[in-house]
Amino acid sequence: MAGKSIEKLQQEQRKLEARLRRVQSQAKSEKRKLDTKRKILTGAAVLAEAIDNDEFRELLLQILDKRITRNSDRVVMELDINQDNQSTKTDVE
Repeated sequence: MAGKSIEKLQQEQRKLEARLRRVQSQAKSEKRKLDTKRKILTGAAVLAEAIDNDEFRELLLQILDKRITRNSDRVVMELDINQDNQSTKTDVE
């Protein structure tokens, strides 16, 4: 009798652990989606300000030039390619 009870509890434990993993995965996915949305909204606001404000636009270009180091990312952002820097890392994520 105790053997069946233990097996039943172990089965229930496995089901609960699987459910917990699914819930944790969903929470992680939702967090990533919110983070992406924040980045998009921040970028849109910054770009809108750069269009209206020449001084801010120059500062933004300096920041981008300093922080974006991966050549493939620099191409996307239409920044000069660093011949000295063949880095595959970027400070911007």
